[in-house]
Amino acid sequence: MTRSILTVVGVLSSLALPQYAYANVDLTTTGCCFTAFSGHQDVDLVGTLQGNGGLTQTFATTPGQTYALTLEYSRNYTASVSPGGAQITSASAQISVTEGLSTLLAAVILDNGPVPAGGGTAPDWHPFSGLFTANASSTTLTINNLTGGFNGGIYLDNVAVDPVFANTVPLPAALPLFATGLGALGLIGWWRKRKAQAAA
Repeated sequence: MTRSILTVVGVLSSLALPQYAYANVDLTTTGCCFTAFSGHQDVDLVGTLQGNGGLTQTFATTPGQTYALTLEYSRNYTASVSPGGAQITSASAQISVTEGLSTLLAAVILDNGPVPAGGGTAPDWHPFSGLFTANASSTTLTINNLTGGFNGGIYLDNVAVDPVFANTVPLPAALPLFATGLGALGLIGWWRKRKAQAAA
């Protein structure tokens, strides 16, 4: 079991994002307007501010350690490009994990699927995961909205970064032991066959 070194959303109890730098984002609450993937809140990267928003957090890492970034994302299926405007048909955001000028992970998440059966308040959450290996003791995650509109940017929930550990006994290390066992069984069979032929 691993412990997240970075977690946001789904467990928030107030309209704040501790340890994050953010701009033009809204926290939505289940029962108000949008059903969270986990818990009762998620983040809308546009919100009511009509400008692309984003989140940034810098966190401690161990050089040489591989980490998994995971999150859930969706969009508001009833949102408009502007108040009273045309309905938004897609939303996207840029994810980047960096150390100084070096990019360790870059991806774009896109939700352009059809409106789910439950409508705009029953979102179709999508999982995202990516791996990166730290080279320094400090790493930065940034998620910036690219497309969307009024209350219709990318929605985020369950953002987490966890260390990835290799198996304690990797399969290739067990193969020589398996081969030795097969060789021993073959030798025993050969010896018994030879003994039976000598007795006959």
